[in-house]
Amino acid sequence: MFRVAYAVAPLGCTLPVFMIGVGSVFTGGGTYLESVGRFLQYAAGIGAVLTVITVGVAIVREQTVRFVSRALPHVESAGNALLVLAGSYLIWYWTAQGGLL
Repeated sequence: MFRVAYAVAPLGCTLPVFMIGVGSVFTGGGTYLESVGRFLQYAAGIGAVLTVITVGVAIVREQTVRFVSRALPHVESAGNALLVLAGSYLIWYWTAQGGLL
């Protein structure tokens, strides 16, 4: 289930962009070849971004591992503090709006 949730979670960000790219193929007008060209441009753009990210991670892998191993002990504490702050803000916001109590 974790893997499925991890795969589905980013769809909120990527699915709209994908739908715009694919939708322009069908609604953009023009000839069939122009539509295929738009789709190939979208695919090349996404492929270029993913390639740059993958190569970048491969190049700086050791530095990233060192940084993460040093930061890891502090991540849990920071996450807990941010969670308390976010919860406090939500309680304050809904109480001030008169919607919570």
